[in-house]
Amino acid sequence: NWDIYVMPVGGMRDDGSGLVRVTKDKGIDLRPRWLSNEKLAFTSNRNRGLMEFDVYLKNADGTGDAIRITDGVENNTYLSFSPFDDRIAFTSDRGGRFEENRANRVIQGRIKEVVINKKRLYDIFSVGLDGEGLLNLTGGIGNNRFPFWSGSGKEVYFTSDRDGEDALYSVSADGKGEVKKIFDGLIYSPACSPLLV
Repeated sequence: NWDIYVMPVGGMRDDGSGLVRVTKDKGIDLRPRWLSNEKLAFTSNRNRGLMEFDVYLKNADGTGDAIRITDGVENNTYLSFSPFDDRIAFTSDRGGRFEENRANRVIQGRIKEVVINKKRLYDIFSVGLDGEGLLNLTGGIGNNRFPFWSGSGKEVYFTSDRDGEDALYSVSADGKGEVKKIFDGLIYSPACSPLLV
């Protein structure tokens, strides 16, 4: 039962005060992101399976109910706010795509090809804070993760193995236009300067 807490930048006070428990629900609450000084977004598997997360919004002071943004379809995680705080980009396997690794095995005296490993493939989606206007930005090609917005809000950057190895890519935030490779090499959870247009 992991929860999200907020504390002052300078740390807790000597008397132990200053720490605020934001979430108290059963389930795992992860990856908080500030929407403003008053609200946090986070991912949680509350009311779902172990590896089935949704994106929620909650008052940063812990008051009020958490509001679910994503629609309970598959696993929704790794979120990033647009610079205008009107949309969230997130990673999801809602497309139902899998990558299977197969190998030959001897079964009852015969060689058969079997699946030895199966992993979910993810895409980058964006949605309004009201849960409306869902867009698939990466189009079901490769394994796509870790989205973040450009400072102008015109582009979303992400990592993908669509060309065989992980690299950094960009796509128009409206989902139109071509995906562009920006940098070759493994990138994990990148971030963007708010000044980048």
